[in-house]
Amino acid sequence: MALFYRLSTACLLLVSLTSFVIGSSTSGESDKCLPGKVGDFRSLSGVRSLDELVATGAVKYEIETVISRTYGSARGERFTATLFRARTERGAYSIFSQWIQNTSSEPVKIDDVGSIAYAAPNGILIYKGTAFVSLSDDSVSKNSEKLMTLATILAGPLDKSEGEIPVLIKHLPDWEVNERRAVYAISSGALQDAAGNQPVLEAVSFSGGAEAVTAPYGTSRLVIVENTTPQLASENDTHINTRLN
Repeated sequence: MALFYRLSTACLLLVSLTSFVIGSSTSGESDKCLPGKVGDFRSLSGVRSLDELVATGAVKYEIETVISRTYGSARGERFTATLFRARTERGAYSIFSQWIQNTSSEPVKIDDVGSIAYAAPNGILIYKGTAFVSLSDDSVSKNSEKLMTLATILAGPLDKSEGEIPVLIKHLPDWEVNERRAVYAISSGALQDAAGNQPVLEAVSFSGGAEAVTAPYGTSRLVIVENTTPQLASENDTHINTRLN
């Protein structure tokens, strides 16, 4: 059973769930964001363009480029940095919020790295401006201090832009508590990945620059869809109610 409400330009959908799943670069970009030498770390590989990730993320997250590079410390530790560059800040935050849900255990929010960052087992996820960075510790003996140092240095040169979380996330009940569990979506594909491919969400349109946020509350998942005009919100209202019926 599902409950649906429309308020001004916002559409709220509460879906009862039994289970859900969370779902080529220029040389200038490479040299600036993933340089050959970073502090005491040196590159162990050239910059790799991950075009397959661009292909899958272009529509869902407005991803334009994805590049990766492996670094080594003087003690032989290995770290891999993967940089996703989106066309917009909202696209970068969307994929950042999706990746947080894929961590194997509760990530911990950390300060002074990028605009927002979380430390997870063997890795750090960073959002800053139009960039999302995934940093992993590939060493046999993990070194969280070295990982944090590399994350701080790499995040420094990234353009901060506004550097804020999307305002829609603050519309969630107890958003400060649920921020880590919230997924921000700017496309139907991203929303379906986050909400577990619920059939009713097929009726949600993202035309006109709509955005959505979803988070679990107990055994249910709340979805808020905000449209840019009351007319678009009314159309979404009609489509969803028709699908529910």
